Amino acid sequence: MAQQADIFSLYGNFLKKFVYTFTYFPTTNWQRAFSPTINFGCNVEDAEVEQHVVDEVGSYGKQINRVLDAMTVLVSRIPPDKLTPQERRYVDAFEDLAHAADEASKKFKDKRRSGLTLDDINHTIENLCSLAGKDPGRYEYIVERIQKDLDRASKKSSHSGKKTSAEATAP
Repeated sequence: MAQQADIFSLYGNFLKKFVYTFTYFPTTNWQRAFSPTINFGCNVEDAEVEQHVVDEVGSYGKQINRVLDAMTVLVSRIPPDKLTPQERRYVDAFEDLAHAADEASKKFKDKRRSGLTLDDINHTIENLCSLAGKDPGRYEYIVERIQKDLDRASKKSSHSGKKTSAEATAP
């Protein structure tokens, strides 16, 4: 019975210390109100940096996918006969992960309607409005680029005789 008491006191002290020393600083970034980023605990002071990277570079999924793509190229250049059995298992597990990520992405894209959706447009407009306050120069560049491309597309469709849906429904 004494051994059991020792075990409980050992784990009880550990849990007590854990509860009193656990760092819990939840932060929420409400810039993305419809898709908030919530950070718990570690590295909370970098939340703004993380959000900036996501805004500038792309989602974590996009960043990880780029790493997976690069690693796939590198792994494909390793001669299989040069790997130990353990290394081969690691490479196989990596290839399974990369393949599963590609398949999941394809399945999601297949579920979406083809072409640009209204949600895509709304999301882009929200991002542009946010960018206008953060980086007016970049905002102007992107808006001008979109306008030029829309004008070019409009001219192409007018030369082909096809009306855009906006032209067809305009009064």
